[in-house]
Amino acid sequence: MISSTRRFENYQSALFVTDHAEIKEILKNHWLFISGRQFGQRANLKFRDLSGMNLSGLNLQAMVGPGAVFSGCTLVGTDFSEADLFTAVFENANCEKAIFANADIRGASFNGARLSGVNFTRADMRPGRLAVMTKNSDGITDLSDAVLVSAILKDARLDQANLSRCQANNADMSGAFMHEVDLSNADLRDANLSNAKLKGAVLTGADLSGAIVRGANFTGADLRGAVMEGVDLSQTETTGIELDEPREEVTDSIREILERHGLWLKTNGAEGNSADFSGADLRGKDFSGFDLSAANFSGANFVGSLLVRCKMRMSIMTGANFAHCNLMGSDMRGINLTKADLRHANMRWVNLSGLELKDKGGKATGKMWKSELSQADFTAVNLTNANMQDAKMENTDFTNAIFINTNLIDCQLELAKLDNATLQSVQLKSSQKRIAEPALDPTWIEASG
Repeated sequence: MISSTRRFENYQSALFVTDHAEIKEILKNHWLFISGRQFGQRANLKFRDLSGMNLSGLNLQAMVGPGAVFSGCTLVGTDFSEADLFTAVFENANCEKAIFANADIRGASFNGARLSGVNFTRADMRPGRLAVMTKNSDGITDLSDAVLVSAILKDARLDQANLSRCQANNADMSGAFMHEVDLSNADLRDANLSNAKLKGAVLTGADLSGAIVRGANFTGADLRGAVMEGVDLSQTETTGIELDEPREEVTDSIREILERHGLWLKTNGAEGNSADFSGADLRGKDFSGFDLSAANFSGANFVGSLLVRCKMRMSIMTGANFAHCNLMGSDMRGINLTKADLRHANMRWVNLSGLELKDKGGKATGKMWKSELSQADFTAVNLTNANMQDAKMENTDFTNAIFINTNLIDCQLELAKLDNATLQSVQLKSSQKRIAEPALDPTWIEASG
C-alpha cells in the first residue's frame, strides 16, 4: 500500500510555539466560524507546537492542523470531528472521550496517549507522511501503547497502523479496515471486531479473550501466541491464518491433585493436600486459570506451557523452567523464582509485587511477602505492564528483556543485569501529578462572541 504524501518545507524549521493569547484569538474566530457568525475563520494550527496545553472540551470541528503537535496536551472531550490532522502528534496526550469522527489522521502519532472512550468512527488513519518528515518517518499512524479502553473505532481506516501493546479492551472496532495492522501484544479483551478487515494483520501475543469476531476477515493473519479464550472463529474468514499448536489439557491425575490443592487453600489446610510437583515434567500443558498458589513446583519443567491468568501467589518455583511459556496476566505475588529459567516467556500484565500477609482471622498484619527473583534468567522476557514493585532481583539476568509501562518502584535494578534491555515509560518512584497549563474554558469563547 502506498501512503499519501504532502510536501512542506523543513518540518522542524516550520514548527513554532503558540502562546495563550494567540491561541485564544484563533479559537474564538473558529467558534464564530462553526457557529456561522460574522467574522468567523476556520482555525489553522498547521505546524503549531501546542505541547502541554489544556484544550479540554473545545469544539475544533473541521480545524486545519497538519503536522500540529499536541504532545502532553489535555484534550478530554475535545471535538476534532472532520478535522485535518494529517501527521499530527498526540504523544502522551490525554484524549479521553475526545471525538475524531471522520477526521483525517493519516500518519498521526498517538504513542502512549490516553484514548479511553474516544470516538474514531470513520476516521482515516491510514499511512501518510510529510515530504520532510518528523521522527515518524515511515508515515504509519502510531497508536502503540495507547489506552483505547472502550474507544469507538467503528468503520475507521486503520490499514497498516501500529497499535502494538495498546489497551483496547471493550473497544468497538466493528467494520474497521485494519489490513496489515500491527496489534501485537495488544489487549483486545471483550473488544468488538465483528466484520473487521484484518487481512495480513499481526496479532502475535494479543489477548482476544471474549472478543466478538463474527464476520471478521483474518485471511493471512498471524495469531501465534494470542490468547483466544471464548473466541469463536467459526463465522470468520481464516484462510492462511497462523495459530499455535494446541496445548495438551492437564491429565486427570494432575487435575485431581490440583482440585485437592484448591480445597486445601479454601479451608486453610483443614481439608485436602498441598500440591507438590517438584521436578515434574509439565511441558506443553494448559494450566490457564488454575490456582497454583503456595504449591511446590521446585525444578518443574513447564517449557512451552500456557499459564494465562493463573494464581501463583507464594508458589515455590525455585529452579523451575518456564522458557517460552505464556504467563500473561498471572497473579504471582510473593512467588519464589530463585534460579528459575524464564527465557522468552510472555509475562505481560503479571503481578510480581509483594503479597500482604494476614493472620488466621484474615486481618492484615502490615507485613509484605516480597517476590524473589534473584539469580533467575529473564532473558528476552516481555514484562510490559507488569507490576514488579519491591521484588528482589539480586543477580537476575534481564538481558534483552522488555520493560514498557512496568512498575519497578523500590526495585534494586543496580543489582540486576540489564544488558540491551528496553526500559520505556517505567515507573521507578511514586508518581507525581503533572501540572497542566490552565484550561481554556469554552465558555469565554461564546461570552466574548
